Amino acid sequence: MELVLLVIVLVVAVGVVVWLMRSRSEEPAAAPAPAAASDDEVHTVREFHVRGDDALVYFDVPVPDSGVDDVFRNLLLKQAVEVLREKRSHHLPLEGVTTVRAYATSASGDVEVGSLDLDVPGELPEEIVIPGAAPHFSSAPFDPLAHLGEQEFKVEAGVAARTGSEDLLPLSEEISLTADLAAKLHGIGIDTATMNAGDLALGLLKVAGYSVGESQGGYLATGSGGTTFLQVVDHGAGDYPELEEQAINRFMVAFGGSRADRGMLVTEKYSPFLVYDKERREPRVRFITRERLQAFVDSFSLR
Repeated sequence: MELVLLVIVLVVAVGVVVWLMRSRSEEPAAAPAPAAASDDEVHTVREFHVRGDDALVYFDVPVPDSGVDDVFRNLLLKQAVEVLREKRSHHLPLEGVTTVRAYATSASGDVEVGSLDLDVPGELPEEIVIPGAAPHFSSAPFDPLAHLGEQEFKVEAGVAARTGSEDLLPLSEEISLTADLAAKLHGIGIDTATMNAGDLALGLLKVAGYSVGESQGGYLATGSGGTTFLQVVDHGAGDYPELEEQAINRFMVAFGGSRADRGMLVTEKYSPFLVYDKERREPRVRFITRERLQAFVDSFSLR
């Protein structure tokens, strides 16, 4: 009798094991994890090649209707150098590169818009200075506001303290615009010679295809990348040249009540280091202060 019970137990156990194995083999395979977005999906780079001593960077950016001007040329060259830097970080053999060439697209095909000779083959300068260009650089994502939180906008310490005056220079003397972008801003009624930071930011959004309307305490920009709450802090004659803490806090409260996907404060004033803490605590917001305005403009220039 005990032998019979033992046989029955063994048969049942084998049956359970076989059933479990079949169930597992019939379970659908786990879906593969989505691939991380490549640099080409975020930026405007289409192709990269090394031919001889030349590094060739092809951008999926059209030549402006007004032609290639110095600002457009220098923006692409600076981007091309950063592409080379990124490729080098992946241990590509680029030691022999002596010249970086940037290309844009046109109706007749790819067009070289400029080249930059390296002082030492394969060595890229930490600060990229191209003759005739202001020393600034910004990556140019396809949708500037959709990637606003990913952009790095540096703040230089003590700039406001070194001005020696509370009067700030007109933006027209500090901001470089491509001829094409300047023409578009003029086309919607913005005088680039007298514009303030609010005029510039709202104009850039409109020419980039965003729908902009007034919202409580600011503006709401709507586009393919979602909604962005925008608040402008003006600088008047005799005002303190640095963004005040009270203005920062008012913006944070207004953004919280806007229910927008992102928040952006734009001002001609210089930035206190407090903005870093606010951006770290709330990654969806960015403070586009005077030091960051050029990089913000650049992010629209190559659309």
